[in-house]
Amino acid sequence: MLRDNYIYFIANNGFFYRLNILSFKKADMLFKVDNNPYPDKYLTKKILYHNDEIYFSSDTGKLFKYDIINEQSELIHIDDNKSDLPLTASPVAINDAVYVIDVSSNIYRINY
Repeated sequence: MLRDNYIYFIANNGFFYRLNILSFKKADMLFKVDNNPYPDKYLTKKILYHNDEIYFSSDTGKLFKYDIINEQSELIHIDDNKSDLPLTASPVAINDAVYVIDVSSNIYRINY
């Protein structure tokens, strides 16, 4: 995803990176998103940009959130995902909520 001269992406090592397109010197490794990375996963799971924040469904059972304005990363705990089942597919924004799905097809709504 491109925003304000930066490319944001999840690499096949499970880390979230930011790359300045004006310098292209080195990507900044910002946060570990996935515990069990494998390259094929990142072909189907996309990041979501919504309200100056980036979201990604993590295999930790939490929702990754990066605030572009404040440059803050966090994994949001989902209270209803008691067993921390890995999240699959891409997060979806509808109105003021982000929805994610776990490996057992449970749907969770996160208000942010």
